[in-house]
Amino acid sequence: MRSYTSPFRRFFIACFLLLFVVFGLSIHTAQAQLFEDSTVPKDVALLFYKMSGRTINYQEWAQNTQEYATAVDSKKETVLQEEIAKLEVEYATVEEDQTDVIIRSNITTKVEDSPRSGLHLDFSAEGPLFFPYQYMNENFAVIAQNIDLLKFIPLGKLEATYIKNKISDHGRTYMVLKVRPHRVDSKGKTEIFNQKFWLMLGRIASIHLYNKDLETLWSWTAEWYISEQDER
Repeated sequence: MRSYTSPFRRFFIACFLLLFVVFGLSIHTAQAQLFEDSTVPKDVALLFYKMSGRTINYQEWAQNTQEYATAVDSKKETVLQEEIAKLEVEYATVEEDQTDVIIRSNITTKVEDSPRSGLHLDFSAEGPLFFPYQYMNENFAVIAQNIDLLKFIPLGKLEATYIKNKISDHGRTYMVLKVRPHRVDSKGKTEIFNQKFWLMLGRIASIHLYNKDLETLWSWTAEWYISEQDER
């Protein structure tokens, strides 16, 4: 015997399945960010030099590598040339307009109910918010453009309830932030908290927030980044 399913019920089931698929893909995308490596200081420095057009002292950088430091004296010169060649290749392969800086950091979050329902992000930063890197005794500051807008994220009631039930004790939250640098200040360093930094300004490509169990609390990806990935 064949059962009869009304058109309304079929429509409801189709919508539910679509919602399930979309939500599942969203969770999968957010979880995928956990497997991306953080950008190391050396890569930030390479990107800055590529974007600014400044000249790298390859010999000095090569002499700073572990391979050179641990080489026996009879092999020092050979290793030095090998490391210089590696650095030249690394520099040449940097895509200055397609390279993201992936930042991992612990922050504090809190769901607020009034006057508006939303998620408050506390970056524990006094003064300008930036992400510092140091390589070869030089400081680089990666500034995520408009990140202040993410200090309070408006939420619907259902989303706020979900996050409130999933959030870790004391709001401890693991953040994965992806920034696409698009401009550097190569004219001179800027003093921040009594230290001199080369500045790198970038657009936020995505941000993902996780609780202590690495369950996704909230995530957002910029439309321009989604379109860019779709075109690849």
